[in-house]
Amino acid sequence: LDASLSTARAAVDGSGPVLHSARLAALLLASALEAEDHGCAVQAFSSNGRHQVLMQPVKAFQERCADARVIARAQALKSRWSTRIGAAARHAAAAVRGRPEPVKLVLLVTDGEPHDVDVHDPRYLVDDLRHAVRESARHGVRVACVNLGGAAAGAGDPLQAAFPPGAYRVAASLVDFPGKDGAWTALHEVTDAALLAQGVLWMIREAGCANRAFNLTNGDAFRWCDLWPFLAERLGVAPGRPRRMTMRVLMADKEPVWERVRQRHGLTLPLSQVASWEFADFFLNMDYDVIASMTAMRSTGFPGFVDSWAMFDQQIKGYRAARVLPPIEG
Repeated sequence: LDASLSTARAAVDGSGPVLHSARLAALLLASALEAEDHGCAVQAFSSNGRHQVLMQPVKAFQERCADARVIARAQALKSRWSTRIGAAARHAAAAVRGRPEPVKLVLLVTDGEPHDVDVHDPRYLVDDLRHAVRESARHGVRVACVNLGGAAAGAGDPLQAAFPPGAYRVAASLVDFPGKDGAWTALHEVTDAALLAQGVLWMIREAGCANRAFNLTNGDAFRWCDLWPFLAERLGVAPGRPRRMTMRVLMADKEPVWERVRQRHGLTLPLSQVASWEFADFFLNMDYDVIASMTAMRSTGFPGFVDSWAMFDQQIKGYRAARVLPPIEG
């Protein structure tokens, strides 16, 4: 369990520091293993140079997760120092090597790429971790990793190269709806740009439209509670639930992350040109029904309409084709 200083950062969902979520996940996993009579131990690690790698025992093999001492150790964990993962992997592998279980596994839970105060070449610690994984395999101990989605995850992720196929995963984060609870179930409408252009041309050419005002929408309505899972599936993420967040604040420091994604996939636009977070905050927080009558436009004979769900689907495909959005990675 990574207990380096970076785990003190707040989780995106506002549930507290990353370390709190990570230690809870570790104890839940250990508890599940106990229920199946599998031996399991939990340790936390951090480093301050190669000569000071701290391994903090949280749960020994003979202890149960519900033991008061285990819970107290987990609650006492503090985020500090750096992330020398290779050294932690070697220590853990040595601890399980003599165990009687036929399958021996070390699962590393971290929130980012290896880093330490005495290493200036970022490739060194990744290579060291790769060697540690291979050394452990030669002694019958598999080493796998779950990245909790820190700075490295999904952006030309250097950690992935250190593990064999199938032994590395980025934790699937739920993509929560960042608007108000009321907006989640309210009725909303949108207008396709091509339909708007078609409607404007109709108004110019149709004599019955002179000196009149019109609403122009796609002609259907949706609720975010229905559309959100539909969009999440097409973006390759897991849909979450309403959790009020200000997009302008949430995305304020994401430019470097997007740039790594952009370089990895050859995307065309900087983050500032991809979306308007201020508009997103406005649109996703309309906690009331928004239904505009198309009666006036229909009375002039205008026939246009667009299926909003199909529109969103085609827009996502179009953004991928134009290299605005990255492809879904399996």
